[in-house]
Amino acid sequence: MTSSYNSNPYSDPVFLERARNPANPEFWRALGDGLKGGMDVAPEERHGMLRHIRDVQGMDEAPRIHYVLGNNPLVDLAKQVKAVNPEGRIARMLPGISPYDDEELIRRGNAGFLLGPQLTRGEQIKPDASPEVVEAFKEKLRRIPTVSKAGYALGNLAQDFTNNASRNIWWLINAPQAVVDLASESVASQLNPSLFGAERLTSGADGITEAEKLGLIRFSPKGGTAEEQWDRAKKVVDGIQPSPVPPGGTAAGYGQLDPLVFTPEQQALYEDAQDKLKNYKDLLDNERKERNKAENYVASAPGVRKVEREGGKTFFKRRRFNPNLVSLAALLPAATAVNAGIGLLDRQDGYAATVPSDEDPRQTSNAIAEVASRYFLGREGNLLPADDVLLERPDVTRAEYNQYKGYLRDREIDLNPFDDGKINLGGVLKTNPDGIRGVEVQFLGKSLPVNDTLMPVAGALLGTAAGAALSNVGSLRFRRGRLNDPNKKIAEAYRQKISKGNRVEKALGKAAGFIPESIPRKDQGVGERNFNPAFKEGTPLGDSVRGVQRFFDAPDAQNSWTNNVRTLSALAAGGTVGALAAGAIAGALEDERRRRNFAEQYGEDLDYDQYKSNAAALLDTKIRMGRENPNAAQEREQSAVGFSRRNQQAALMDYALEQQSLIDQMAPGPDRERASDLLGKQMWALSKASSIDEEIGARRKQKDEEQLL
Repeated sequence: MTSSYNSNPYSDPVFLERARNPANPEFWRALGDGLKGGMDVAPEERHGMLRHIRDVQGMDEAPRIHYVLGNNPLVDLAKQVKAVNPEGRIARMLPGISPYDDEELIRRGNAGFLLGPQLTRGEQIKPDASPEVVEAFKEKLRRIPTVSKAGYALGNLAQDFTNNASRNIWWLINAPQAVVDLASESVASQLNPSLFGAERLTSGADGITEAEKLGLIRFSPKGGTAEEQWDRAKKVVDGIQPSPVPPGGTAAGYGQLDPLVFTPEQQALYEDAQDKLKNYKDLLDNERKERNKAENYVASAPGVRKVEREGGKTFFKRRRFNPNLVSLAALLPAATAVNAGIGLLDRQDGYAATVPSDEDPRQTSNAIAEVASRYFLGREGNLLPADDVLLERPDVTRAEYNQYKGYLRDREIDLNPFDDGKINLGGVLKTNPDGIRGVEVQFLGKSLPVNDTLMPVAGALLGTAAGAALSNVGSLRFRRGRLNDPNKKIAEAYRQKISKGNRVEKALGKAAGFIPESIPRKDQGVGERNFNPAFKEGTPLGDSVRGVQRFFDAPDAQNSWTNNVRTLSALAAGGTVGALAAGAIAGALEDERRRRNFAEQYGEDLDYDQYKSNAAALLDTKIRMGRENPNAAQEREQSAVGFSRRNQQAALMDYALEQQSLIDQMAPGPDRERASDLLGKQMWALSKASSIDEEIGARRKQKDEEQLL
């Protein structure tokens, strides 16, 4: 039995049946088709499809993470699987991945971006097709042979490897700063998509005229303007010389092109040019009509783009806000908080400079290298030696210091947080419930303490969310509100989304219903907005919300510096206030933690601030003494290779300085005198040992010189 497979083999039952058996050539053809389909789509084409779908749906720009994930062939494959067969075994193994909606699936199928591009060969399914048509299309996809699906998956896997698609995701989040930037952008985009969106610039002749006056678009018809056509015609006529007319006569053939010299194409070009010169007035009249059509214009300013929709509908859009200012306002507060927390803006107590000085590791030896190391390489200083840390951080004990050093070096995988409270994913991500800066998370070697880093970052993100929501308050709603949405299509889509999947997905879907979102502004013009029906005019709440919204949406301020300042100031102010408030609270909590630790070590009677001040002065004295030592460089070089007596003496001296700090805070009396006497003897012994070492060194040197002689 034969069948024609050339037109659409994947709709042919015979082909589908034979493709299940490896002994048939159809099996290998199906495998090859699937492999080819998985490799066919280039990254820029997938990116273009994402933008096209958002554009035809009238949606604003999405955050970067949306495009990075959307460009990933494996994510694309997973979304297709969940869209086509949401109740399947593989789909249930993919929690957290949302499927393509029906319109997305159809548009991608029409463009050949799905597992079965042959299914739509020679035909186009309408994106707004009925549910029956969409379900029939999905059923065709489900009937594709397993071998073809396996080939398609292998093709996507190969494409992912070739284009580093999955590694691009990792490269996007492989630093705490990058994760925080993405979070800030996503929060702002979620609550105010207009920050990354565009407004409809033209709708009819009046809008075109106004946009042209503002220099946003330029008239550029396909054949050129009337003036350009006249100039071209003039050049054609001037460049082709017809046969001369004899004096006093108009003989036939004279004043025309000689057919033996000029081709028919040249003659036609000449005659068309003459007609345009003679009928210049008609060209002008026609141009006036063409000036009312948006398709005859091109964008002539940054942020303006031409949109061509299905059915020949053409108009222009302009971005609502300056994208550089949006990034500055949305990202800067949280970015500043995380950079300050990990020590990229200033040195943390107990840590050295990034490019430390030999004499004083707290100071840099090269300011330019210091800034470059912090900003470009993201490096922070290392922990100071234990003796110096204990003076600069008197709340830390030597045992705690040693434990923390061990934690920093630990790269063994530990997935059990119930034994010691720690989790370690091979050094990539690990936690410490009792670090020298409190509870902390470490990501790729960057310490992120809860108190002085994560809390300010969280405050900045919450503040950014509040600032974004304030300038879009009129269009905000809770997702669960879709269930009562008059738009049945949206409500039904949401019902289906939270009713499918496993228990975890259903629970997450319902919880997500309480996350605020913005009502889309599809292809809306200057000052136009979809208000949440809950904010009715004439009610106290509705009038208040609409008043706030009018402040940000004043039509004469749209896309102007005034509007940018109003909206972006609210965004930046929210993030800044959030970061500062959370930072103040976190700073107070961290200070209280350090005071409590200090009290546990030395008792409640010892004044923490006085002790810390004395310890800092002693550390400065130690550094100064080392700087004044003429043999300091030689001693450092000797001690750098390992243990030395000089190191031991330095450690003892540090300990003595700590004891002196404690004695200074004791009330005058016998105990203080006795402690001072004992410490004096200890200091005398240390200095005597140092003198003996120097004498021994001098004698050895003299002996070596005598042997050379």
